Amino acid sequence: MNDNSTTAQAETTDPMTPVKGLLVLLGIIIVVGGFIALNTALGVHEFWAGFLFLLYWAGIEQFAWDKLAACVVGAIVGLLMAWLAFTLPGWLGDAGGLVFLTLILALIYCQVMGWLSVAIRISGKLPMPWRLRTGFVINSSWLLRT
Repeated sequence: MNDNSTTAQAETTDPMTPVKGLLVLLGIIIVVGGFIALNTALGVHEFWAGFLFLLYWAGIEQFAWDKLAACVVGAIVGLLMAWLAFTLPGWLGDAGGLVFLTLILALIYCQVMGWLSVAIRISGKLPMPWRLRTGFVINSSWLLRT
């Protein structure tokens, strides 16, 4: 078995020097500071979900621009499911919980079968427990504006 591709890749990757590490840290501070400033200017108070999305896109997808649209679609589907978790029981009572459970099972089945892979992604499921636990959808000021 020939392992030339891994050897060539290891040779072309430069190790992180302390100066490069400080420059990367400075870049991260600028990006995060800009993100916080933008959210503050727009009046968005609950911008932690954006950090989770950025964490997913940067950590899992390695900032792949070609995967950004699919990550956004997956996050929107996750946000929609979190919203439905709160609204369906309010609209339909106990039957709303069963409808939501049915939707969750349908999404899981689609994931198992490999269907709708753009819509059913980790970017939608990663922040879901925090959204549900903290009432992100109900407490969001942008959702309740009329």
